[in-house]
Amino acid sequence: MATQTFILLTLLLLGIAAHADNSNQPSSSCSSSSSSSAGESQALALAAEDDAITIGIGEVGYAKEFILLIPSLKGVRRIIADGDLHICVEGLINGLDNVGRTLHKLRVYMKTTRSDLDAHRLKDIFGHIIVSNNVCHAALNNADNFIVQTLDKKLENVGMVIDNVVSRVSQVSIPQ
Repeated sequence: MATQTFILLTLLLLGIAAHADNSNQPSSSCSSSSSSSAGESQALALAAEDDAITIGIGEVGYAKEFILLIPSLKGVRRIIADGDLHICVEGLINGLDNVGRTLHKLRVYMKTTRSDLDAHRLKDIFGHIIVSNNVCHAALNNADNFIVQTLDKKLENVGMVIDNVVSRVSQVSIPQ
């Protein structure tokens, strides 16, 4: 008990000393001019938008991989009619392909033009994906619920990233 108290006290004192050393250094953000700061802010916003688009492209890829895996799952093959499953998979893959193409287009043009239209098109495309997901729910009705839950989670992640990209695209303005 005494050893633990000693270690905690030592760590606390080291933390306070490190904080005191860092607080004596001048802040770099205070020395920059407001125009430089605005430029840096714009650059950071564009970088964050690019990161959101990159994450979105990755999430679309992960969702597509899982959707393409569904027909090969043994539990699904035993219960599901091929036609229903084909419609489910085809609808989701087509929708995700459209999302992926739109994200790539946004990435290419994000530094030169604002494409709020493309960003909001993502929301429309995702609406069609949700309709296709409802078809999948009907097709996978007798399958293991874990498959349906995993599919929903993958699509929820794509939807969350789309919301983030749309928000970032609408917030960032391109310098003239």
